Amino acid sequence: MKKAFIFPGQGSQAVEMGKALAEKFSVAAEIFDRANNILGWDLKKIAWEDPNEELVRTDRTQPALFTTSVAALEVLRSFGIEPDAVAGHSIGEYAALYSAKVFDFETGLKLVDIRARAMHSASLSNPGGMAALLGIDLDNAIECCRLVEKEGKGIVSVANINSPGQVVISGETSALDLAIRLSRMRGVTKVVPLKVAGAWHCGLMKSAEEELAKAVDEFKFSDPEIPVIANVTALEVTKSDDIKKLLVKQVCGSVLWSHSIERISQMGAELFIEVGHGGVLSGMMKRIVKSAKSARAGTPEEIEKIVEILQIER
Repeated sequence: MKKAFIFPGQGSQAVEMGKALAEKFSVAAEIFDRANNILGWDLKKIAWEDPNEELVRTDRTQPALFTTSVAALEVLRSFGIEPDAVAGHSIGEYAALYSAKVFDFETGLKLVDIRARAMHSASLSNPGGMAALLGIDLDNAIECCRLVEKEGKGIVSVANINSPGQVVISGETSALDLAIRLSRMRGVTKVVPLKVAGAWHCGLMKSAEEELAKAVDEFKFSDPEIPVIANVTALEVTKSDDIKKLLVKQVCGSVLWSHSIERISQMGAELFIEVGHGGVLSGMMKRIVKSAKSARAGTPEEIEKIVEILQIER
């Protein structure tokens, strides 16, 4: 059975994520220890206890999510479980690239930290919001945003295409509200405002994009050893230089998640394993590829269940 590893993005974080993995598996504990040393602040305390409620901050959330996903990945590897293809949702793309051996853990975490701090700063300078539009097709969502921007009413664009009939838009508050009103006239069945710290994946993140563009060339990337599907193209990316360009583009670009999963399915993947905390991505799976099997790998129990399933398959 061909396996794809998928890595979650912001919104999947929760206090104690990765803690049980680190307590049971030394390979996971080592990843968290290394993260503390690389970052110079106590990621473990924030991810596992969060006494000052810092985990909601983007500059803390993203490094914690990346570290947790890598820890879970290394536990899977310790059981001999490797993916045939990978993808990650937004910040999850960095864990996907690590799993494809594009860069080492220290490089990945340092890049994530730069990205996270830049996005946090951009969100303070350019506040905005995000909303999920349900029951609307992509073309209509794009048109609603285009009309708002064409009229000079502010920045708003499609941020995520998560599954058929679920499109997330992002932008300045007034522009977002206007796009939502237009979407109601085009058949949207439900609008869900998202509890986020910023307007991700839109033009309000331009300063963060520019900062990442300056930083990324300082790091060594290798060509991926397994297929990686890029967020902004939903296509396999095979060259390290192209990966750098796409990571920069991803900051303000749309995450084509639904298209990415469809592409991996077309490549033959039957089992999609969500590597990291939570079950947001596996929860969307059936709405994208009805025949797909999904599993979660964020706790010892979940990973042990996957090991059992794959032993039976053999």
